[in-house]
Amino acid sequence: MISRIVLENFMAHERTEIDLGPGLTVLTGPNNSGKSAVVEGLRCLASNPAPKHFIRHGASRARVEALLDNGFRVAWVRSKTSAIYEVWAPGADGPETYAKFGRRPPGDVLDLLKLDPVELETGQEIDVHLGNQREPVFLLNQPPSAAAAFFAASTESVHLLAMQNLLKRKTLEAKRDEAAHARRMEDIARDLDRLGGLPDLALDLELANAQRDRLDRLEGLLPGLEAAISARLDLESDLQRLQQAAKAVRGLGEPPGLWPARPLEQILDQGRGLEKKQARARALSAGLEALAPPPDLFPTTALAQAAAAGRELRAGLGRFKAQDRVLDGLQQAPTLFETARLKDLALELSRCAGRIAGLGAGLEACGRDIGSLRRRIEKRLAEIGACPTCGSRMDLGRFLDGEGHVCS
Repeated sequence: MISRIVLENFMAHERTEIDLGPGLTVLTGPNNSGKSAVVEGLRCLASNPAPKHFIRHGASRARVEALLDNGFRVAWVRSKTSAIYEVWAPGADGPETYAKFGRRPPGDVLDLLKLDPVELETGQEIDVHLGNQREPVFLLNQPPSAAAAFFAASTESVHLLAMQNLLKRKTLEAKRDEAAHARRMEDIARDLDRLGGLPDLALDLELANAQRDRLDRLEGLLPGLEAAISARLDLESDLQRLQQAAKAVRGLGEPPGLWPARPLEQILDQGRGLEKKQARARALSAGLEALAPPPDLFPTTALAQAAAAGRELRAGLGRFKAQDRVLDGLQQAPTLFETARLKDLALELSRCAGRIAGLGAGLEACGRDIGSLRRRIEKRLAEIGACPTCGSRMDLGRFLDGEGHVCS
């Protein structure tokens, strides 16, 4: 009795395991969900039908396996070119494989599955175990004559006759198989005779492999040997050149003594220094040749006198401002009894005030003159550019401060 069914890459099933109950097991589901494929898998396991589209798309083989209640496992494996059976005994490490058994499954497989069809006297076989929508279980889609033959086969006499016919057929098949096996054994014996030289060939092959390994090792040494040969040829060439040079030098006399080179080095150093100075002088000369002739100098005597007078006026103005600040801090003078001297002092102060006013006006005029002279000097210095004597930039501030030189 089957207790489990396993489908792998069979029609619509990638891998499906179905555990069957001790009584009735019912498969339900929508159309095209693979229910009929389960029945078709059991039919393939029991009868090994002609190749159809059993293998799932993209797979290389299909497999249907059944676990029996006695512990045996039977598997039908279908590839694109052939089919095999695998039988696992309880506790076995590996399966027993059946191949090249023809169209009918091996007898051991049929004995385990017990799903054989019933053979009638007419030679027709009726499947009493499996059915589907198009082929219901045995008699439902058979003609009345087939039904009568089936029920007639249920008597003991007919059953014995069927068993005798089956025994005769199996005996004939066994004899044919025995003759075929004998012929096969003869062919194998002849093949073995032709292979009698295999031991010598194996020994020769081992020797050839050893020679090939040795050749591989020698071939690995070839680059180093080639490099050594090339180095030796280079050394021999160098030796020949050295021998020729030695032969040429052998007839020469002793070399003369060397002249002391230290003074010569000093002279050469001095010469290199003079060459550098000469190059710098040439560069300076070339730069000076590109300059325009120096302009005429502006007479600065009157300007210096005006600057000195301006400085004196600025100093006097500072003194007067200091006296004015001192006088501003004095209180009102008291009324004196004798006013002659006070009048004289007032007259003197009035005269000083007039002089201060005159000096202030003169100082303003001097300031205007100094500003005009400064602008004229600055314009002239801008026109001159560099000092015609030393080539330096001319600074107006230093000249006006009285340092006597306008170069910066």
